[in-house]
Amino acid sequence: MKIGAKLLASIIAASLVLNFSYLHALAAVAISQDVCATHLVAAAEERIAGRFEGVSSRPIRRCISGNTLGLNVTYGTTRFSPLFPPINIIGPAGNNVDVIAHEWVHSEVAFETDFFTRNYSTPTWLDEGLAMQVDYRPEYSLSALEEFSANAEIVDASLKDISKPSKFFQAGEQGRYHYALARCVVSEKIKDLCSAGHSNLAGREAILYLVNEAIDNPAAFDAAYQSCVSGNASSQIRNAR
Repeated sequence: MKIGAKLLASIIAASLVLNFSYLHALAAVAISQDVCATHLVAAAEERIAGRFEGVSSRPIRRCISGNTLGLNVTYGTTRFSPLFPPINIIGPAGNNVDVIAHEWVHSEVAFETDFFTRNYSTPTWLDEGLAMQVDYRPEYSLSALEEFSANAEIVDASLKDISKPSKFFQAGEQGRYHYALARCVVSEKIKDLCSAGHSNLAGREAILYLVNEAIDNPAAFDAAYQSCVSGNASSQIRNAR
């Protein structure tokens, strides 16, 4: 009973934080006059549709140029609510197809699952790894991952190590390594599923399937992880553009 009470208290506390974060973002975008360029949004949608065979979510979106009502975003962030659409906020350094598509996929994950599954159960490495499937920035490519792995200053990470936001999101090269690793693992897992005859899991079905697999059977990603950390991952994502 005590464990249940602590868990309930934690969920309530986290929900309050998330809702405050969402309301703060909603107020900021309400007064912001900075909209995202139509051609960038269209290109991001096309990229997601090409990778996941369609786009289902319709998040609120703003490309802000600076600090807005105390909300300061450099690249991109997405805020969630159990009752309202996600808010994709794109900062000045993220005003491009890669980041817009990346943040949009976070909304897709929430759409295909639900608010609570996405925010409380989905490992951060999977959520970010899915978003990285449409984010082609070279600093997170397979070549970059190999360079990170050879860097003695980078701390090796297991998937369990980067399953929570507090561990995944790190400053500098360490954080970029986590993104590159997550991107590689998810890409390798999707490739392996297709090779095993599950071609239907290359599209939208992959999102829900991979979320459930990561929650219920995380060991299913071991082979993909080993391919990435050993340098044997597919070259198809080495320098994707």
